[in-house]
Amino acid sequence: MKADDLKLIVAVNQFCTIQRAAEALYISQPAVSQRLQQIERYWGEPLFVRTARKMVLTPAGEEVLAFAKHYLAEELVVKQRIEALKEEVSGTITIGVSSVIGQYIMPQLLKTFMTSYPAVRVEVTVGLSDNVLQGNYHVKLTRGQRPDAKNTYHLFDAPLYYVEINERSDARPFIEHQSDSSYHVDINQWLKGRFLENTLATIKVDQIETCKQMVSHGVGRSVLPETVIKDFDQSKFIIEPIVLANRPVKRSNWLTIGEGADTLPQVNAFQALVQKNFLNDLLKRH
Repeated sequence: MKADDLKLIVAVNQFCTIQRAAEALYISQPAVSQRLQQIERYWGEPLFVRTARKMVLTPAGEEVLAFAKHYLAEELVVKQRIEALKEEVSGTITIGVSSVIGQYIMPQLLKTFMTSYPAVRVEVTVGLSDNVLQGNYHVKLTRGQRPDAKNTYHLFDAPLYYVEINERSDARPFIEHQSDSSYHVDINQWLKGRFLENTLATIKVDQIETCKQMVSHGVGRSVLPETVIKDFDQSKFIIEPIVLANRPVKRSNWLTIGEGADTLPQVNAFQALVQKNFLNDLLKRH
């Protein structure tokens, strides 16, 4: 049983479909299906039930998945220890990033880091904060509630704003983008307090950038973090802070270092760049 086979099991379980697992692993769907059949023959039991909509773990699959996660975690620890033996800041750093940070902050941050440490191989995964927190990364940059992890550091708070073009219209739909549950609870509460509850969930989109573009073109109205609307011309938009119980609603942003990763020079270098230098300067320029 190879490590790649174990990664395949984890990916199929995480993404629930052969197609999405194949995309995540950068291999073809037929290759995933063939390897999964070989793995199931190795264990002598089906590991997944194939339904019309998704792949569901069997009891045997649950056992193998637990084994796979344990093995891959142990493998990562050994790799981290080996990397820590090197004097040069090199090796690989894996970074899981929330969508907003990935789109609006990470590009310049990565440019600075890769210029400063060209020997480091950088692997970045962008997704919802909930998914990032479930992943196995050296570094996680997430938004929302504080992650329940030891090496977690607060970075900054981004206020939320209700935004629409200047011609206010009750007929204009509300646009909802994917985020964690606590975000939607706060927004729905604010909308109901403003007697705008009929606007809830009229349009739903996956990406916050899609939501931003729809708002900027007058398609609808939405609630967006300050990080996203820095380039909006305030003379052309209604931009109103979200306030609950007389307090602005903000999205906290966090840096989490994976267990054992704080011994890696490349991780320490990235953490220092985020916390002490680049991030504060970047936010001031916005």
